[in-house]
Amino acid sequence: MALTQVSTGGIKDGQVHTADLADAQITAGKLHADALDRTYTLGADGNNHYTFTGEGLTGAVNDPTLYLTRGKTYRFVNGNSAGAHPFRIQTTVNGSAGTEYNTGVTNNGGAGGSTIIFEVPHAAPDVLYYQCVSHGTMGGILYITGALSDGSVTTAKLADLAVTTNKIGSDAVTAGKIADDTIGEEHIKDDAVRTAMIFNGQVTTAKIADDAVTDAKLANSINSAIAANTAKDLTALSASNLTSGTVPDARFPAALPAVSGANLTNLPASGQAHNHIHNGAMTVNQRGGSFTNVGSSASTYTLDRWKLYVQNSSARFQVEKNTDHSLPDGFKGSMRISCTTTDTSLAATDEVYLTQSIEAQDLMAFAKGTPSAKQYTLSFYARSDKTGTYIVTLLGRDNTASTVSKAYTMTNTWTRHVLTFPADTNSARKDNNDEGEGLRIMWWLVAGSGVNNGTLQTTWTDSTDTGRASGQVNFADSTNEFYITGVQLEAGDTASDFAYESVATTLAKCQRYFVFHDDVGGAATAYNAYSDGYRWWVPFNPPMRVNPTVTTVTGNDGGSNATFNVYSPKATGYQARIESTTTSSSEVWMIGAEVRASADF
Repeated sequence: MALTQVSTGGIKDGQVHTADLADAQITAGKLHADALDRTYTLGADGNNHYTFTGEGLTGAVNDPTLYLTRGKTYRFVNGNSAGAHPFRIQTTVNGSAGTEYNTGVTNNGGAGGSTIIFEVPHAAPDVLYYQCVSHGTMGGILYITGALSDGSVTTAKLADLAVTTNKIGSDAVTAGKIADDTIGEEHIKDDAVRTAMIFNGQVTTAKIADDAVTDAKLANSINSAIAANTAKDLTALSASNLTSGTVPDARFPAALPAVSGANLTNLPASGQAHNHIHNGAMTVNQRGGSFTNVGSSASTYTLDRWKLYVQNSSARFQVEKNTDHSLPDGFKGSMRISCTTTDTSLAATDEVYLTQSIEAQDLMAFAKGTPSAKQYTLSFYARSDKTGTYIVTLLGRDNTASTVSKAYTMTNTWTRHVLTFPADTNSARKDNNDEGEGLRIMWWLVAGSGVNNGTLQTTWTDSTDTGRASGQVNFADSTNEFYITGVQLEAGDTASDFAYESVATTLAKCQRYFVFHDDVGGAATAYNAYSDGYRWWVPFNPPMRVNPTVTTVTGNDGGSNATFNVYSPKATGYQARIESTTTSSSEVWMIGAEVRASADF
């Protein structure tokens, strides 16, 4: 009797060995259908459809819907010309922009001349899609059938008592197989759950409902230990036994007892953040409240400590202290920058930015250039009718100059932006401990291609224009307005609430950099021109950063032939002098003179 006459039922398991088979005796026809891979050959109908030929299809079929079985292997032979019509299996039907499904897929996205192999996993979703990466109209559906995917068998699919303990293998049901809250008290028999049935560490506080553990559930030894704790409050608990969220708000009394500051950690000094920015709330404006026609390649100080830098651009701006528009809660002023003359065609060197510089010796908290360097967290409120992407740059000025930038999205409603810049540990870029300029912060408004190019430089690097303001919108393309207030710079990665301070405190900080004395005057008898007169010493309090540059405006001399001058200005003060402009003996006097002393950067 030939082997072809013996059915598989007549052969015992393991009785047919490879040695018993002649070469080439097992053909595809001898194999059960489930033992073979399925193969489909792909062609194309122009750029509109894939064509499939293979099992279950009659001829070449455009974009057929295929049914694949979990656990089986399918081969898609891309018979198109080399490199054409890449074939991708994906989870979404978003055309060529879909999301790849790569589990069990070899050579996903293979183009003409290649084969894509899909070993369908048991965890595959019920529906997948195939798609030409190059042409959004070439694609179809793959329904996944056969073995069940994880999570597809729900309690609704099971008859009552259909699953018994005899049907479940040892250790087959783990916590990972049971959805949250699917097993209630009504599903568990009394005494069915014993300690021997619970893995170590499987019952956590998250698994226990509030108030679910009552006295009756506790052993007598535990009740005794609780009774022995006469304090009955948090003072008896070790800090090591408390983790985030273990003491709910409801456990605290309405009135908390006083807490010593020595027991609080991670709080700013004096309970308030240290703001390295001066005049961040825009409250001090010694130079004036409005500045018009700002531009023409100028660096113009406006509100105290704030400067608008304009390089080459033909745009012109008005800068003013704003109190007549809506402001963020808690603020009484902001800076408004209005574009009064537009610049719609930017040259490569066009630059406009708002800036404030900080003394190097005031930056020691950042430990720049050391292994302990801290991050820079900058926060501010801003809005503009020119919406889109804006850039802020930090420019390190000491030793090897350095730069880093961050982008933020501007809207026309007040928004608090928080930008955290990385720490800089490069020792060549360390801050000096002196009164020089250590850091310049730049809020870009206009950026020509000299700095608006390539990829934004978001890590510290030696100073370069490349990528400094990439993506910055052109604020000067129309008569736009830009508002800013509540500016704060802190060491670390967290933005604190704005550190409010009195106007007097802010003014004292600003007067280290600029002092305005008005209505200066006096009277004296002079005998010689420009050599006699009245002199007196005017101190600066506090002392200025460096010896200042002083400009004066002569006041009213009442016809007494008097003039007003300042001699030898120092960081600590200046010598004021009223002199006669004639050679004859005369009484000279002066009222309403002005002194402006600047030690800013």
